[in-house]
Amino acid sequence: MLAIVATLALAPLVTVLQERTDLAGLIALVRGGAEGERWLGEAGDPAVRQRYGVSANAGLNEAAQVIFRTILEKNPGSKRKGLDYSLTVLASSEVNALALPGGKIYLMSGATNLPGIKTDEIAWLLSHELAHTNRAHGFRQLRDSLLINQGVRMLGKDEQLAKVATLIGSFINAQHSQKDELEADRIGFGYLQAAGFDTAAGLALMRRLQTLEARKDWFDQLFATHPRSAERSRRLKHLHFEQRYGDSYRTLVAASTNLKPGVISAYDWSDPRWIKDYESETGWKVYNLDNYYARPNDQGKGQCTWLVQALRSDEIPRGPTGSNSAHAWPERCRASGYAVGSKPKLGAVACWNKSVNGTGHVALVTRLLGGNLIEVWDANWPTDSKIRRRVIDLSQERHLTGFIYWPDGRSETPPELLSAAGKPREILLLDQPVYLGDDEHGAKVLWDRFFALGGSDLARRSRAHIRLRLKAVPSKDPIISINETEVGRIIAEGDSWQTYRTPNFPLSTLRAGENLIDIETVVLDARRSFDDCWIDDVYLVIE
Repeated sequence: MLAIVATLALAPLVTVLQERTDLAGLIALVRGGAEGERWLGEAGDPAVRQRYGVSANAGLNEAAQVIFRTILEKNPGSKRKGLDYSLTVLASSEVNALALPGGKIYLMSGATNLPGIKTDEIAWLLSHELAHTNRAHGFRQLRDSLLINQGVRMLGKDEQLAKVATLIGSFINAQHSQKDELEADRIGFGYLQAAGFDTAAGLALMRRLQTLEARKDWFDQLFATHPRSAERSRRLKHLHFEQRYGDSYRTLVAASTNLKPGVISAYDWSDPRWIKDYESETGWKVYNLDNYYARPNDQGKGQCTWLVQALRSDEIPRGPTGSNSAHAWPERCRASGYAVGSKPKLGAVACWNKSVNGTGHVALVTRLLGGNLIEVWDANWPTDSKIRRRVIDLSQERHLTGFIYWPDGRSETPPELLSAAGKPREILLLDQPVYLGDDEHGAKVLWDRFFALGGSDLARRSRAHIRLRLKAVPSKDPIISINETEVGRIIAEGDSWQTYRTPNFPLSTLRAGENLIDIETVVLDARRSFDDCWIDDVYLVIE
């Protein structure tokens, strides 16, 4: 079965099979293979037909048979020896399909009646069930259910024990089936691709089913025989991208889209290359290498206090000689009218207490990378006088005490630091109108493309957003993702072309090299079609 809607069909089917399990059937079950699968399929077929009824719609039956034959013909290796493949359309309003062992596949007419449903989506539904058949998922699940039910019968009059056994059996079957469903998704995707259907069709249908799943409570979800539709949608999207982009997508997945804590570059303090790299990467100046903390006779150069003072245009307040260690900076700055706080900001000074080296530590914040990650430049971490550019995770910095901002109680980054990065970088990703929806022939619900970024595109930047033109029915909201991370949803305000933008997202979402953007229209209810919209002039703006 595909969706959570019809999982309860298993219980009455098991009851019928229990009554028909004669000696020959038991032997077939034990032996397994094609003989056992055919026996289970033939024994269960009357129960399925009786429960749901067979569709009398000749046009629907013929259309479904054409799709089914296409899948089989284009996947000659998918037909197992000894199985008799057949498709029956059931007169059920449920949005589902199911497969009995031995090659018997059933399509419920309710799935074909969904507004906007495409032939490709029905093809994926049948491909998924064909995968169940070829992997003998139904045979194993029905056989295990028969054995569990037999065990419950043997418990006799102990009603409470019988209830517990039934509950345990449901849980075991749920876990077993979740693994099968994911495998059927993967194998069925291959059948769909080989048959020439749209590989995004599985994602589209699963998005419809997500709207049905949202109605179930947590207890039902616990014992559901299928993985959550959101997780399956993610996997199907992954398969679609892998088929579409091949090695480029696999490389993207293998590479982390988020920076990890660690050193980016390191220099001897006397090496002038660090100055060039610092000014190139940040767009800021190195102000005073011969500051107070360089004394005496340059012996202080290579210390964290010396470097941060060299990188700040203001002079950090000092106390008496011998009392200017890094750990004392926050309180002395506070007393001198500086703003201090717990939030990292561009150009602020990050401060650690005496637990670091006995004297504390300071660093200059040069990039905000999103989440708990920031980039800093510092020196003498741990105690080697080297200058480093590194990424740190604030949640892992146990001895970090906070941040020093600027004099006169100013807590916002000075405009000259923000403007040093120059004008925003705009990269055109789409320059012609694209329709997303399911009301037009051949239309898709997903647009995507790869694009490349160089290191220079990301240097001296800290955030980005997507700007685009959109025409849609008001309140519709296509989902925009970068490297499989959702960065925003655009809610249309009118049905004419208008320009919109996403909220800013951290630069760590992007990477030097190949990147992937996708825009997906949504469906709010399986009984309605996908939201229809046009997109155009899509830009990535890096600031």
